Amino acid sequence: MRKPYSEEVPDFARDSNVVVFVVEGLLTADAPWERRVNPERLAMALREAGVNVSLHALGMRDTLSLAKSITEYASTAAPQVADALDELELAWAIETDLSPRAGLREVVLHLQACGKSVLFASAMGERIAKQVVTNGLRVSGLPVFGRSKPGTFAETLQGALQRAFDSAQPGDRCLVITHHGLGQQPVNSNSGLLTLGRGEPISGIQGLDAIDLAAQCALTEAERQDITRRVKKRDRARELKNKQSLTSEELAEYFDLTGGGRLIGNSAQSGYVDEKKGIENTNLMRHIRNDAADRQHLLEVISIDAALIEVELRNWLIVHHDYSFAAKERLTFGQTVGLVADRGFPASLIGRLNLFNRRRNDAVHHLSMGVESYHQMTDDYMADCSLLFDVQDFVLDSAPVVGRGADNY
Repeated sequence: MRKPYSEEVPDFARDSNVVVFVVEGLLTADAPWERRVNPERLAMALREAGVNVSLHALGMRDTLSLAKSITEYASTAAPQVADALDELELAWAIETDLSPRAGLREVVLHLQACGKSVLFASAMGERIAKQVVTNGLRVSGLPVFGRSKPGTFAETLQGALQRAFDSAQPGDRCLVITHHGLGQQPVNSNSGLLTLGRGEPISGIQGLDAIDLAAQCALTEAERQDITRRVKKRDRARELKNKQSLTSEELAEYFDLTGGGRLIGNSAQSGYVDEKKGIENTNLMRHIRNDAADRQHLLEVISIDAALIEVELRNWLIVHHDYSFAAKERLTFGQTVGLVADRGFPASLIGRLNLFNRRRNDAVHHLSMGVESYHQMTDDYMADCSLLFDVQDFVLDSAPVVGRGADNY
């Protein structure tokens, strides 16, 4: 006999009156925060608002840390910083296909049916966070607490959580549910913490997903069948991931189960002399770039940007035009830009790449011959300091997806 639907309180929420979900990581999947609004895009938006940001600020990979530093050192810039952050995050929310972790909507609706108070907290601006929650869960009227002022990610999220706690009744016990990638978020003395999404075993125990919480809820028969199907798919994906090697059929199955990934290159066609060393160097340069920016080392930042952009352009040529680079093949940055321009790379990016290349080629000569000051050249660079990230995003977004129809667990 089928068990009828009931409003039974699930075990994980039995001791709590209030459940607070953190938006980041649960309703925005695992979107990297620096892609949402990286410091370079914030710097460009602030320049348009009349606030100059130095190269030094770009050494901070936390956008909100950059925003906080600007408001601390230039109090008159605070409104422009807040407005620029809101506008960039709004554009991100509109342009990004946001989807909550599988099972999250069922959990939220069931907790409400059980009489629990369900709240959301986010480091994003409150207006944007409300839109993300409403659109993602297809439920309106849920209380959402967002960023009240610029600060670090941890500070703004802590502030939003505290306002969520303050909205509860005295004596209410709160449960905070967050994504494990955010670390241990601060909770008040009358709160518990539950983290989701850890994909690797910890002491032999796999982490929880939202579908595991949904499985604890007394769902309708249709909902239960859907959640059971998703749990089986998730468990099969974990099984395949933990295998030492996969057959071609298993790899194809894994891609279908997980949504696979984007095909962004082929190391065999990239022209590596030593593939391992080349990949290690590329990863290292990403870290060195931040340190160079923090130290105001303009020439190093420009040189690393050029190297990393060239990697992206090569990947685009390989994926979209099956281009193969010979080992030790030497192409200038300008020649690589010419190759992608001839094959349909966006004209708007080509124009910016050509301008960047001219500035890069002139940099040392202009400095040593006194054509421009270091400050002038830094200011020129800051006028389009997001070029590397815009190229990276275009190459990633245009890459074909291997695997489809996956659940977002």
